[in-house]
This record gives sequence, structure tokens and C-alpha cells, in this order.
Amino acid sequence: MKLIASSIGIAFLFVGCSSTSEPQFDANKLEVKVVDGKQYKVPAVTSIGTQPLTGKEQIDFYHEIGLPNCKEGDVTWETYETADAVNVVMRSGSKDGGKEIYMKAASEGKVGCVSPL
Repeated sequence: MKLIASSIGIAFLFVGCSSTSEPQFDANKLEVKVVDGKQYKVPAVTSIGTQPLTGKEQIDFYHEIGLPNCKEGDVTWETYETADAVNVVMRSGSKDGGKEIYMKAASEGKVGCVSPL
């Protein structure tokens, strides 16, 4: 009986340690989030902007990094991995604001813009 109980305990420990605690990013799994009173369908397990895009400078930045379809009124989304990497760069005092990270993320489909529903 002790052997069976310890085997089950080890099995649970192995399964718990081998699984990740954060859900994995999948661009095909979408969810609706509300920003500024409007609904946006964004990939699940992402961080989204708290305000819709306004102004030429913001929109031009997203066009430069490889997201040519971003327009005024859209919200941006990014994987948590991308957000964390950009935050590290910004805390270091970088003047480009993580532009290279965003460019790489855009090419990998890990950042984007969506229009309201």
C-alpha cells in the first residue's frame, strides 16, 4: 500500500513540475476585451493597450515595426513575453523603447492591432 501511495505521489509531482503555470500563446484562440467602452477580439493570453491608438506618431510607430494595418481607433495587443522584454529594455533607459523587440515580435505574429467589433 505504501509503495502504491508513494508511486502516485511521485506521479503527481512529476506532472505538476513538468507543466507550465502560464497558459501558452495561441493566436487562433480569441477573446473579447473591452477598452474605452468598445469591444475588441484579441488573442487570448495577451496584454492589450489601455487606450485606442490616436495620432500619427503612434500609428507610424506600428507601421514602422511591421504592422501596416494599424489605424486610429485600434488597440494593440502583445504576448506577455513581448511585454516583459520591452519593460526590461525600457527600465534600462533605452531610447528606442524596445523597437527592435517589437519588430521581431511583429514578424513572429506576437504583437498586433485590432479594430473594435
